[in-house]
Amino acid sequence: MSAPSVSVIVVSRGRAADLPLCLLGISQLDYPYFEVVLVADKMGLDAARTLPFFDDLKSVEFGEANISRAQPWNNGGCGRNCCLY
Repeated sequence: MSAPSVSVIVVSRGRAADLPLCLLGISQLDYPYFEVVLVADKMGLDAARTLPFFDDLKSVEFGEANISRAQPWNNGGCGRNCCLY
């Protein structure tokens, strides 16, 4: 039986300095089928763009303080069913 594909959703606001290390760690996961969806404010996306694998991420700018407001975007942003909380 093959492993199911999953979406790893990273939501970041006001933590641009921490985001590259977080994404680097996720990029080194030993799992065959996953995508990374980054929901971040402008500064976070700018920090993530410095990473050599940024083009492999799905990303959307979202700078509002309420994480639950990002969920409607999530329904169409992932390549599969996923949940954001």
